[in-house]
Amino acid sequence: MKTLMGAHLWVNGTKVVSAVSYGLYSAGALAATGPAVQEDLAAAQPMHWPVLTGALAIALVFFTWWQQLRHRRRMEETNDELRRSEEEARRAFASLRESEEKFRLLFENTMDAIMFLDPQTQKYVDCNEAAVKASKGGTREWFLSQAVSKLSAEFQP
Repeated sequence: MKTLMGAHLWVNGTKVVSAVSYGLYSAGALAATGPAVQEDLAAAQPMHWPVLTGALAIALVFFTWWQQLRHRRRMEETNDELRRSEEEARRAFASLRESEEKFRLLFENTMDAIMFLDPQTQKYVDCNEAAVKASKGGTREWFLSQAVSKLSAEFQP
C-alpha cells in the first residue's frame, strides 16, 4: 500500500521518502531509495488537493506580505512628503512673520502719515502716529472714529 501523507511517502506502513515537494520527489531522495522503491514511487498517486491548498496558502501569505510591504512603503513616502511640506510651511510662516514685523516697524516709525481705508465703509482701519499728529487730533482711537470726509481737505490738489 502506497500513500502520500503531508511531505512523507509511506509504503506498507514504513516511511520511505521525506522529500516530497508540491507532488514532485527530489532526485536525491529517489536515488537513495533503490530501484524497487523507485518503481513504487512512480506508481504512487500523489494527493494533489492538499499540495495545491498548501501552495495556495503559501502564495496567499506571500501576496499579503508583499501588499503590506507596498502599503508600508507608500505610507513612508507619504509621511516623508508631509514632513517636507510641513517644513516648507514652517519656513514660509517664519518668512511671513519676519516680513510682517519689518513692515510693521516701517509703518509705525516712519515720519510720513500712513492710513488704511476700508473702501466699502469709507472708514479708517488703521493709521500710524504720524497721521494722528498731522490731523492735529488727540489719539489714534479718535482718528479711526472720524469720517474720511471730515479729515480730508475739501479740495484735493
